[in-house]
Amino acid sequence: MQVSRRESGPVTVLELDGRLDSHTSEVLETALSESWARGATRIVLDCERLRYVSSAGLQVLLVAGQLAESKSGRIVFCRLRRNLGEIFEMTKFDAIFSVYASAEEALESF
Repeated sequence: MQVSRRESGPVTVLELDGRLDSHTSEVLETALSESWARGATRIVLDCERLRYVSSAGLQVLLVAGQLAESKSGRIVFCRLRRNLGEIFEMTKFDAIFSVYASAEEALESF
């Protein structure tokens, strides 16, 4: 998995590419930790190129959301592939996190 970071005003956008599982979750955890260390509290996870999320990956996302809230922040998602959207629906992640069709909508949500 690769994570690219960009800033859009006060919002940090992390673009996820690859698979999020027990072998790669540390990459995302590191990117999130670095973002929080820089003072980021508003984070968009752009999942356009995220191909797979395992249960271990879902756990990382859930913990990240809880950590963001503890820092008075928020994590939102955008551009989920169909299979990931279905996983979010089945696991009720779509009730926990805000999910947007485009990066622009996600940025405007803040």
